[in-house]
Amino acid sequence: MAHLPVDSTAFAVFGMQELDAAGFDAGLASAGDELAVVFFWGLDCFNCEIAKKAMLAQHAQQPINLALNLHNTQTNEYVETMAATEPQLGMMQRFFARLMSETTFDPSRPELTLFTSGPGNTTNSVWPEAKVPIAIMEQRIGPSQKAGHIISTEERLEFGRKLIAIMGEVAQ
Repeated sequence: MAHLPVDSTAFAVFGMQELDAAGFDAGLASAGDELAVVFFWGLDCFNCEIAKKAMLAQHAQQPINLALNLHNTQTNEYVETMAATEPQLGMMQRFFARLMSETTFDPSRPELTLFTSGPGNTTNSVWPEAKVPIAIMEQRIGPSQKAGHIISTEERLEFGRKLIAIMGEVAQ
């Protein structure tokens, strides 16, 4: 893929590094035991399509047990999946329940949302195409009723640590 023009402000503010296919594995490994966050983007915002292609290629080599597409939105918070058959549906429901009970996750929808159809270029579509169990999670950036305030950076970092642990545990 040709180099895409990107506003580098976020790289400086968050200490991020740009990686290409050749340096991706080494860049990810350089995080060591620290939480590593991977952000995919593409020209005209087709990041879901880029991530989807990468996930399908990885899944063909080694099955993915659980994938998450994390977004943020102003006022809603939810988890949505197309994985509507067992045992993946049960795993997604356990994931949702543990997020609710163990983290600052404050869903505006009381249950895991089953998304049964939609555009084929979203990452959720890797379920019907290749049975990769994936969910999209929208996180509210506005005030949280559960916490009684806007979630702080420190709280989001703690959420990230718990999110990774919960994903690993429910995917086994």
